[in-house]
Amino acid sequence: MTRLVSVLFTAIASSALSANDSPLGEWWTPGFRGRVAIERCGGSLCGRVVWTWDPRTVAVGREVLKDLRPDGRGGFNGGRAFNPDDGNDYAASLRMLDPDRLIVEGCLAFLCREQVWLRVGSPPVLPAHARGMR
Repeated sequence: MTRLVSVLFTAIASSALSANDSPLGEWWTPGFRGRVAIERCGGSLCGRVVWTWDPRTVAVGREVLKDLRPDGRGGFNGGRAFNPDDGNDYAASLRMLDPDRLIVEGCLAFLCREQVWLRVGSPPVLPAHARGMR
């Protein structure tokens, strides 16, 4: 029975992670302060720092996302996120805004904050006033 549940979870996770809406890969955190690789870790997703502007705040290799599982609506939740700015762990969820932008949410009780991470290699997002200027 456990094996059947594992196989079903893998099938659901694989279908939830199509090429266009998968959080798998490398992501820039806000302000390009760090780069996080999100990958499969057993039956869930995790994320590790692969580059940081300031190694004093968080070490390369540090797991900053863990135990995120499909939520049945195209996102992932039930995991934890480490915030190097304050050293705390938060309840975490992920959802794709589009193929190149990922919303990472961290909550402590009912207080939640979101960040938008950019996929590494995606075109830069220019402010509206700068679009069309060359």
